[in-house]
Amino acid sequence: MMMMMMMMMMMMMMMMMMMMMMMMMMMMMMMMMMMMMMMMMMMMMMMMMMMMMMMMMMMMMMMMMMMMMMMMMMMMMMMMMMMMMMMMMMMMMMMMMMMMMMMMMMMMMMMMMMMMMMMMMMMMMMMMMMMMMI
Repeated sequence: MMMMMMMMMMMMMMMMMMMMMMMMMMMMMMMMMMMMMMMMMMMMMMMMMMMMMMMMMMMMMMMMMMMMMMMMMMMMMMMMMMMMMMMMMMMMMMMMMMMMMMMMMMMMMMMMMMMMMMMMMMMMMMMMMMMMMI
């Protein structure tokens, strides 16, 4: 009987030990799983952050490029305007010069005409005088 009891006790102890071991193993497994999950989550978060950063950088670059393009366009427009203005001014100057030349020519012609008239008058006078003398 005693032996039996002893055996039973031993068995019970063994069983308990086994159970404990199993529990421990399970706990360890659970912990490992949790750790793995956490790591995965962290990695995902990091990836997301990196992606966001990249996107932001790209956006910034695009904005900068757009700004540069706009500036260039503005500069070009300004240059064109300036050129147009210069051309207009040149045209005006040319026109003025032409007008002045025309005026001068007209004046010269008038003077010439006057001179011719005067000469004719003088000639007429001379002829008259001569006639009178005769």
